[in-house]
Amino acid sequence: MNKQKNTDSQNFEEDLKFLEKIIKEATFTSNLKEDKKIKDAAQTRIDYLRLTGKYLFFDSEATGRENGFLRKMLENENNNGGGII
Repeated sequence: MNKQKNTDSQNFEEDLKFLEKIIKEATFTSNLKEDKKIKDAAQTRIDYLRLTGKYLFFDSEATGRENGFLRKMLENENNNGGGII
């Protein structure tokens, strides 16, 4: 499962790099100044998506680790004859 998360993260990063390439090569208007504003705004949003994606992947990974830890605690409680609550 960790390999799947790593692949998802890599695919996400590759998609963002592809979008960056398209934006850098694109011409939106006949006004160079306006094009620069559009490209800068798009780049800012891509940077935000990249950061958000990193947080989401990290959070997902941490949640999985925590879930595994809590499951082991419950199994140990059940195996030792202890009840939950």
